[in-house]
Formats: sequence, structure tokens, C-alpha cells
Amino acid sequence: MNIMLINEMAKDLGILRENLEDENSWQYRVKYSVLGLQLLASLYDKNDDLIVEDETLGNTVSHQHVTSRISRLAQVYGLTEYDTEKVLELYKKTGYVLSKRNRLAYPKVTNAWIDGTHLIRGIHPSKADKVSGISMMMKTGISNDVSLDEMFGIPQLKITEWFATLLKTITNWRAFTDGGDVEYLNTADSANKGYWSGNLPECGEQTLCRSNDKLHYWILANTSGSIKCAMLPGWRTRDSEYYRIAIALRILAKNAPKVLIKKHRYTASIRYDYLLPPAEQNFIELCSWRENETDKDYKQRIHRVIAIELCQSISSIFTKMEYVIEEE
Repeated sequence: MNIMLINEMAKDLGILRENLEDENSWQYRVKYSVLGLQLLASLYDKNDDLIVEDETLGNTVSHQHVTSRISRLAQVYGLTEYDTEKVLELYKKTGYVLSKRNRLAYPKVTNAWIDGTHLIRGIHPSKADKVSGISMMMKTGISNDVSLDEMFGIPQLKITEWFATLLKTITNWRAFTDGGDVEYLNTADSANKGYWSGNLPECGEQTLCRSNDKLHYWILANTSGSIKCAMLPGWRTRDSEYYRIAIALRILAKNAPKVLIKKHRYTASIRYDYLLPPAEQNFIELCSWRENETDKDYKQRIHRVIAIELCQSISSIFTKMEYVIEEE
């Protein structure tokens, strides 16, 4: 891809290269962001063969139209491992793309005022002043600002306060018997040793266990040497929502997750050792690039780079989740 074109795209989107940043890493960030915005732009295509009016979504385009277009562009940009479906799914989870019966549409305009800029969705990408990852920012908002929590469905309470509130709602406690068909949350050791390599709770402790088929989850509490359990409803645990409970339990076990935030001139790198719950994790992945373009799977989700403008907001998420924050 022509370097002059990459420079122009980077300038338009405010993706500045750090002094010591590898050129391939910087070019990857530019291409990744451009493909994300191209995906959003495809929702506005006006080809009569593609548009279908939906009574709830308005004008829609087909899923195939969007994914085939972006996949072709990824090949042109030289990003052979670019996962169009994964990016589209992230946009759906964060409200940037609406979907219904294989049709896709853009949402209404929503913006949040954070750290001196407006994080915005529901606009044509050409109107964005700057990007971080595949999120868009504008100097001037279009609609009334909402909070970041409201825009992305992030609970407002600190995680241990949230967990205390959850416990008050649980009434279905019963005696627990280990039938050998469950595994326990690892709250004592490093997450590198596995999220599910723990043991039964000691007296005065709590933990989480799940069936080996990963369909059912229980909170366990050891009070006076007697272990009781309460089954959690599916919506509390599906799609990795159980991370919210798991993080609270690690903190109560005095083994809080950690995050290192290293600020640079234009960006900040973020490395953390435990995945966040879906709302928070999706927000961070939306607003960031993976730190190393060769990172795979789990590592690429916890080693991220963000625009420096969003550093304070990202830090506030980890503060609310009560991670141990180290800054450089």
C-alpha cells in the first residue's frame, strides 16, 4: 500500500507515530482503524439493490455486503489475518451497528464527553475528527452528552460494592456437596495458572464454581465450616459476564488483578493480567489497538494501545474495577 496514502489517512484520523514506534506497528494501527471506519461507512451505502427499509432499524444493508466489502479491502491493505466478523461483532456489542435478521444499520447519534473530547457513535465516519482503535471522536458533540457508563452499559458502582449488592439479592442458598463434576475459581494464584484451578473456600471465604460443561454457575460461601451454595441465573454468567463476580472474589481474597499503564506522547500502552467483564472489555477493545500486531488470542485482548486522550477514562474503569494500577 502506498506510504503517501497511509500518511494521509493517518493525518486525517490523528494517528500519530511515536518516536520509537516500529513503522510496521504504526501502519498496522492506521490500516486497522481505516478498515473499521470503512465498515461503518458501508452502513450508509445507497445502492438500491442493497438497501431494505425496516420498520425498527430504518434503512439497512445486508450482512454479506458489509463483510465482503471489508474483507476485500483488508486484502488490498495487506492485512491477511484481519477478522471482519470479529470487528463487526465488536461494533454490535458496543452499539455502533444494529442488526436484525441478517440486516445491518447505523444507530442514532450518541456522544459522551470524556477527557476534553466527545466519543461518538451514529455519525458517518467522514465526520470524525480523530480515532482511537475503531472508535470515533469529535471536538464538538452533536446530541446531548451522556455518561460513558450510560453509553456503554457499564455499572456505576465499584466492583466490591456491586458484589455486596448482588449478595443481598441471593436467597436460594442450600448446602453444597462436591460431586466431582465441578471446577472452582482460582482466586489465590496468578491468572497465568488458569482462571479455574482453585479449591473449595476456607472458612470465612467465598468463591465461584461451575459445572464441567460450563452451563451452570454457583457462588459458594464457607460460614463456620459449613459450605453453602446458590445457583446464579444464566444472564449473570453467560458471555463471560461471570468475570464481574470473579474479579470481586479475587479482590476479596486480597489477590486483586493488576494493570500497567505506560504513557507516551500520543498514546498509552495498557497491560493487564485479568480480562474485564464484557461491557468494560468491549469498550477497551473498541477504543484501542492491540499492542503487537503479531499477538494472538488472549494476549492481544490484554495488551492494548489507546490514544492518549482516552487514558484518564480507561484508568477510571480499572479504578472502578479495583485493579492495582501501576503507571509509568
